[in-house]
Amino acid sequence: MEHCMPVMTSEYRGRSNVRYESERRNRSRSCVHTGQTHRHTRRARSFRFQKLVLFLIFTLLISFLCGITFGSILSNAKGSEEKALDTFKYYKSITVESGDSLWSIASENMSGEYDSIHDYIDEICFINSLNSKQIHAGSSLVIPYYAAEFK
Repeated sequence: MEHCMPVMTSEYRGRSNVRYESERRNRSRSCVHTGQTHRHTRRARSFRFQKLVLFLIFTLLISFLCGITFGSILSNAKGSEEKALDTFKYYKSITVESGDSLWSIASENMSGEYDSIHDYIDEICFINSLNSKQIHAGSSLVIPYYAAEFK
């Protein structure tokens, strides 16, 4: 952006004070250097200022939304850590008796840490490397359980 040129006016010749030609003229007249009117440059400055303010508001809004999003993600992660810290996971070995099934064993030993009995049965099968869900009397199974105390 170019500015108006300082011009020595006749009343200030010989002095060190320099007056701008634009100060002498009416504000609506054109500038000596650029030929633009002061109203035009004032509007342009006002428009640029408005664009800057809108950009800053938009940036702050995006930052705020990102903060809320990441904050909620971190708080959920913290909640699951706290839940995990309240209880400890242990394993015990049991011997399958006649008439036992994975369903009956799971219903006796499952705690609230699992979403469903099917999740608990799937974990028992994974731990014991069972290819099918059939078990036989006399075999041993390792089953998980949770306790509040540290052993």
